[in-house]
Amino acid sequence: MTITVTITGTGIEFEREVSEEKAAKIVSIALTGDAESDSDREVDVPDAADDTDRRNAVELPGNFFDRLSRKQDAYVRTLLDGDGWLTNAAVRERMADEYGVETGGPQGISGIRAGFTRKYSGEFDVDEQRWTGEQNEYRLNPDYADDLASGFDLSTPD
Repeated sequence: MTITVTITGTGIEFEREVSEEKAAKIVSIALTGDAESDSDREVDVPDAADDTDRRNAVELPGNFFDRLSRKQDAYVRTLLDGDGWLTNAAVRERMADEYGVETGGPQGISGIRAGFTRKYSGEFDVDEQRWTGEQNEYRLNPDYADDLASGFDLSTPD
């Protein structure tokens, strides 16, 4: 059986299909931080239910919607509408076209994101960023997508 392993971090995203044996070693290293080749070591791998419980436990700050600037509001709505990764250029274009918000160029998104950090001191990350080799791409942090959609009342009408 082949398993897809994805490694993400600041400025990196790597995905590769590996054997079940290699995947077990990668998980072992990720969970223990130990690269020993002790193949007999048992690794406690959290199951999907544990992951879902952690994801459901994550909440937006209580005053999140009240503290959004006009640009931050447009940025979050743009990412909600985007349903996945959007390039810096696409985010800026959609913010201008759909919400009438000009960002002032490629560095404008960095300023919008920095505003979240200033307001919440790294308490949470509303979005995720990755470098494509040419420009940054952004998407909403999946942990907050449902709460954000509800908060903006973007549910579909009956």
